[in-house]
Amino acid sequence: MTRSLADRVRRLSYADRRWLALYIVGLAVSAALGYWVYGDTRANIEALGQGYVSDEIYYVDVARRLLIDVFNVGGREWYEWSGKTGQDYYNPEHPPLGKYIIGASMLACGDKPECWRLPGAVEAGLVPVILYIGYATPRRGGWGVLAGLAAALAASSSASLRAEGAVAMLDIHQAFFSTIAVAALAAERLELSVIAVGLAGSVKYSGFFLIPALWFYAPRYCKGCRLSQRLRVFLATTIIPPLVTLSLSVPIILHFGLKWFWENSVVGALGWHTTSRPPGPPTSSPLGWMFNVNPFYFDYNTMLGGLANPILYITAIAIGAAVIVYSASRDAWPASGSASFYSSLGLYLLLYNLGALHIPGLHGNKTLYSFYLVQLAPLAAATFGDAVSVRAEQP
Repeated sequence: MTRSLADRVRRLSYADRRWLALYIVGLAVSAALGYWVYGDTRANIEALGQGYVSDEIYYVDVARRLLIDVFNVGGREWYEWSGKTGQDYYNPEHPPLGKYIIGASMLACGDKPECWRLPGAVEAGLVPVILYIGYATPRRGGWGVLAGLAAALAASSSASLRAEGAVAMLDIHQAFFSTIAVAALAAERLELSVIAVGLAGSVKYSGFFLIPALWFYAPRYCKGCRLSQRLRVFLATTIIPPLVTLSLSVPIILHFGLKWFWENSVVGALGWHTTSRPPGPPTSSPLGWMFNVNPFYFDYNTMLGGLANPILYITAIAIGAAVIVYSASRDAWPASGSASFYSSLGLYLLLYNLGALHIPGLHGNKTLYSFYLVQLAPLAAATFGDAVSVRAEQP
């Protein structure tokens, strides 16, 4: 009797050289996709040319200011300041990791636009490869390779990934660490995922929107554990990510003092993020991001901006819901991307609609911009890996 395709794919395993060959082919394909994303992003960087673009006026200025004032870096040739920020502005409403990355690129490559933007291009190109490794490596069959390829291909279709990787802003770095977090969760490496969530939250606090996905996974990680052990896992997934951010903020705290940090980077940031700002750049709701409703453009000459591939997100919404239901009803875990996608999307929607809850002091933030969507891009792509992983989980 001729074996079905499903049987033939399932029989490939770590001990089978055919599996290794298939894995390497899949890795090469995902690397080619990543290289294409990187190349397209570098082309966007060249199209943007010299000078500041969009919110680079804040983040590049602050990265340079942190190098000079906090880390005492001197004796270098600095690029001209944007002229849009004061000498006492340090962007305390966002954690420092994204600015550290921009600052590190200044030290390594030079203080010039192509260097500010280079880390984002590299990170964008790595996203498909990281997703492939996270899905393909731990699964003992060809379905794992197919799951990794599905996630990598979906990620490479993201227009926002290629556009935002070209601009020295924070969101691409948040998306990069979110990719590591979801890939680690797909590989059932909870410890690595917790640290990566902390790193995503150390770029922008919305990186912590992935924490509920860690909670969703915790029962499988601690299967057979006592209640006290389950509680420790829950506390670890809740507390460690903010501790990562706190540890990375130590240079800021030492320079400005704990009082300044608490008032500006904790209390002040909470108020800033949960309150609408004055009218200005085009805003849209989290669901509007996915359908290019009132998109935010970084540059009107190149028309680069926070633009979505609606098919990616419509499919991710459907796949994510189905996989979460499947995972909740069976002893299986093909839901890393789906849980992460719905966790982040749900909390963005909550932030947008906080005012409807009528909680004193929490008015909601209606001034959200479509370029925030890039954090969701690798999570949406990961739901495609989940869909194939459902097949891999079956006996």
